[in-house]
Amino acid sequence: MRSLTLLWALACASAPADSGDAIDTADTGDTGDTGIDTADTGDTGDTADAGGATLLSVGDGHNCVLRGDGTAACWGDDAAAQSSAPAGAWSTLEAGLWQTCALDGAGAITCWGCENEWVLGQCEAPAGAYTQVVAGSYHGCALDAAGAITCWGCGDRDFGQCEAPAGAYASIAAGTVHTCALDPAGAATCWGCQEVNSGECDAPSTPFVALTLGSAHSCGLDASGGVTCWGRDTFGESSPPPGPYQSVAAGQTSTCAVQAESGAVVCWGCEANGSPDIDLGQCLAPAVTGARAVGSGTGHSCALLADGTVTCWGCGDDWDFDRGQCESWAD
Repeated sequence: MRSLTLLWALACASAPADSGDAIDTADTGDTGDTGIDTADTGDTGDTADAGGATLLSVGDGHNCVLRGDGTAACWGDDAAAQSSAPAGAWSTLEAGLWQTCALDGAGAITCWGCENEWVLGQCEAPAGAYTQVVAGSYHGCALDAAGAITCWGCGDRDFGQCEAPAGAYASIAAGTVHTCALDPAGAATCWGCQEVNSGECDAPSTPFVALTLGSAHSCGLDASGGVTCWGRDTFGESSPPPGPYQSVAAGQTSTCAVQAESGAVVCWGCEANGSPDIDLGQCLAPAVTGARAVGSGTGHSCALLADGTVTCWGCGDDWDFDRGQCESWAD
């Protein structure tokens, strides 16, 4: 889920409680005259100083930001050391389930976390230079300058999400057991979903500028700011209200987006239908304007604001998996 993670990007990649999900923060760059900037740098412009956050990535139970000077800060669940960011300057990062991965200025990948029994290779990133990295529940993928995709991890949670197709792509996004990519024309290709397919790999033919993947659903942002979601809709997570939006992030049972003009945050899903621990308040977005990006996890959501601070919500009352991920952040 994540991921994701960025200025007008998707990210969030978030990861659900027992399966995870990278925030999807993948994008393809400037969309031109639409007013939707999907640059994958995560830079919010001049509104945040060197100490404020310029990029946000929301994982399953932890969150990470990059400051203006490239240093990282993470908070929330740290049971596997996924919130213990190392020193250094990074160009981008993404929070997954038990891990966080980042790129340095040379494009080299560093992943941290995985210090538990769920070590399935998702922190064993390959050597090389890359332009984007995404973190799923039990896998990671990276895109190089030629558009080639390399994935790793999966272990005994291999549902095909590590089997990247050949070809040249513009951006990637990772979910629980699936991965998707956009080609230079904006066409989406998804893989994985073996044995657990809810339709999240059945991408429509609509061209997109960015993708975000949740637990069992996927969403794409088009050049006009419209959001299309596919896959599971049991909780209303694939039924977006009309836009336009500037960024969108899929979580486990929810999806959140930032409105294009006002920067207000809108969330949908969380329709519990009698199921426990579905509606934990992660769809009750606060009344903010000027939000730069949004991320969705399992039971929480966060927004990066124009002043470089992060506000988070959800976690319910006395939720067993509240690890501090709903605390807001300011440097």
